[in-house]
Amino acid sequence: MFSADPRTNPQAQLLHEISSAEIPAAVWEAAGANGAQGTGGMHTKLQAAALARQSGVATVIAAGSEPQVLLRVARGEALGTRLPALVSALESRKRYILSGWDGQARVQVDAGAAAALARG
Repeated sequence: MFSADPRTNPQAQLLHEISSAEIPAAVWEAAGANGAQGTGGMHTKLQAAALARQSGVATVIAAGSEPQVLLRVARGEALGTRLPALVSALESRKRYILSGWDGQARVQVDAGAAAALARG
């Protein structure tokens, strides 16, 4: 995530962490406009990260083109933008239990994504 849209602002800087409870308006603007149901742009990624952190999950938004990005982030390398969790894991678990989730969620991956995941 950047302080401004790097495509239009050469002064835009990578934000290594967004620790404030509210994601700054400038970051949302830099992420670009998107409809209520985005399809994978930066705005959609930022929405997902905001939801995750409110649920007690720290999130990193990083470039998927970076070699072995998932492994490197999991090992603690500072890549992309980190959004720390806003609530404790225990609080998050209590919310999960109270939500009454039925466990019927699924992840759907197209053939191209499956091949990319298999390659690592």
